[in-house]
Amino acid sequence: GSDWNYAAVDLTAAYNSTTYVAEGQRAKVSLVRRDLLYLRDLDLIVVLDRVTATQPTFAKQVLFHTILRPELETGSNPGAAGGGDRNFGHRG
Repeated sequence: GSDWNYAAVDLTAAYNSTTYVAEGQRAKVSLVRRDLLYLRDLDLIVVLDRVTATQPTFAKQVLFHTILRPELETGSNPGAAGGGDRNFGHRG
């Protein structure tokens, strides 16, 4: 087997978007895409989210649902990926 796995999904239609708008709402995004890369040797998941808002003033936030609360790895830099991204380690 390979030492990595990759998946990508277009989640745009799951939000009030230019492709779907719930009654009484307005389109807030035109693109929501998530790319996932799992590196087996490092037991590491890399997540890349791409979000295009219909208005530049709309805030973009990330929310991960996890069984246990993530913890920062010792010596990690939470802003290393730019723009306040967080790099979490795994609990084990």
